[in-house]
Amino acid sequence: MLEKIANETDQWRSDAKDEAAAIVAGARAEAEKLVQAARDEAGRLVASAHAEADGLVATARNEATQMVDSARAEAHRVQEETRAVRSRHDEAVAQLQQLATEHRTRLRSHLTEMLDRVDSLPGGDTQ
Repeated sequence: MLEKIANETDQWRSDAKDEAAAIVAGARAEAEKLVQAARDEAGRLVASAHAEADGLVATARNEATQMVDSARAEAHRVQEETRAVRSRHDEAVAQLQQLATEHRTRLRSHLTEMLDRVDSLPGGDTQ
C-alpha cells in the first residue's frame, strides 16, 4: 500500500510538474505576446510622434517663410514709399532753388533798373 501511495504521490508530483510547466509555458507565451504588443504599440507611438513632429516642423517652416516674405514685402513697400517721398522732396528743393534763382534775377533786374533811374535823374550823378 505504501508503494501504491508512493506511486500515486509520484504521479501527482509528475502531473503537478506537467501542469506547472504548462502554466509557465502559457504564461511565457502570453508574456511574449504582451511584450510584442507593447513593442508594436511603442513603435506606432514613436512613428506617430515623428510624423507629428515633422508636421509641426513643416508648419513652423511655412509660417517662418510667410513671415519672412511678408517682412520683405513690407520692407520693399517702405523703400518704395521712402523713394517717392525723397523724390517729392528733391522736386520741392529744385523748385525752391529755381524760385530763389528767379527772385535773385528779378531783384537784380529791379535794383539795376532803380539804379539806372537814379543815375538818369538830373543831379543824380554821384561821381
